Amino acid sequence: LDGHRRPLVLAPQDTWGERLANAFEQRTRTLGGSVAGIGRYDDNSHDYSDTITSTLHIDQSEARRRQIEGWLGRRVEFEPNRRSDVDAVFVAARPVQAQGIRPQLQFHHAGDLPIYATSHAWTGQLSANQAEDMRGIMLADIPWLLSNSTGDLDTRASIVQSLPKSGSAYARLYAMGMDALRLVPHLRRLQSSRYESLDGSTGNLYMDEANQIHRQLIWVLLDQQPRILGYAPRLDLQSAEQQTAPATPEVSSQAPAS
Repeated sequence: LDGHRRPLVLAPQDTWGERLANAFEQRTRTLGGSVAGIGRYDDNSHDYSDTITSTLHIDQSEARRRQIEGWLGRRVEFEPNRRSDVDAVFVAARPVQAQGIRPQLQFHHAGDLPIYATSHAWTGQLSANQAEDMRGIMLADIPWLLSNSTGDLDTRASIVQSLPKSGSAYARLYAMGMDALRLVPHLRRLQSSRYESLDGSTGNLYMDEANQIHRQLIWVLLDQQPRILGYAPRLDLQSAEQQTAPATPEVSSQAPAS
């Protein structure tokens, strides 16, 4: 995560959240980092304060305040502090939860920490309220959701016309289907080297030594107009010297109109 070594994890109290938290913790260790803590929240609630304050140790700071006031016998001016050993927050959340967690992290003195999430945190489009509440969250997703190329715009318009009730619910599935067809004439080339790739709708596609296709996603910064930050790192290439930078996808900094 951009060189961060002590991320905090917030995940829901279900099997999906547990899987995501465990996978993130394992990957962080592989990259030489260490998860500072894991907070599990109730995804049926809209108040995540207890989980956030506990994981950030703000509750300990409040306890110290009460202790000092007990010693002095009066109230004291006090600004609670969060733990200082955290340099990022990874949030496993779906849109409703992500929209609530980010403002509450800000309220509880963690507004300076970069927030990362998975693509589960949004549908590919943001309402005005979502954009305001989720501003600054970074996540990896497929280029097609944000592409402004003529071909992609025409394809999206064609899908909406053919399936008007589909909305954005199946956008990633449509993109995968297009890439499956697009890959066929390139399989032999991709098989020749893991450094060969194909710019697809779901990402920069490449093949590993077991002939499995993988995709390199793009980093997206959520805002009123979600911005492309570039390709996310390829997980199979372990050092910067080994990496070959793929061509930048033809995307704009503006999300497609709904």
